[in-house]
Amino acid sequence: MQHEAAGNEEPDIPREALIEYNGDSFDLVQPCGERLRSEGELRGLIGPREVPRIWDRHILNSAAVVPFLPRTGLIADVGSGAGLPGVVIAAMRPEASVYLLGARRRR
Repeated sequence: MQHEAAGNEEPDIPREALIEYNGDSFDLVQPCGERLRSEGELRGLIGPREVPRIWDRHILNSAAVVPFLPRTGLIADVGSGAGLPGVVIAAMRPEASVYLLGARRRR
């Protein structure tokens, strides 16, 4: 079953399930996923085979760690690469200070 959203290919995950999993932060996480889908390969952040798997492989996997993190304080994503899981964590933990640390300047 395909669902409406930005990009050429959509994950086979119902929008309602994504909203339930990401809670109130879905509205903040969704643009991150859409931007990674539209520009990630172009900018060398993800490979071409990862584009159709943005939500199920990357966004949801990033969100899976959030229940184990503090609601406030400092959280660091070391070796952030394409910004995952740091960007998703920042969206889902708005009261925390989330730092993304990567080795490559261009990212």
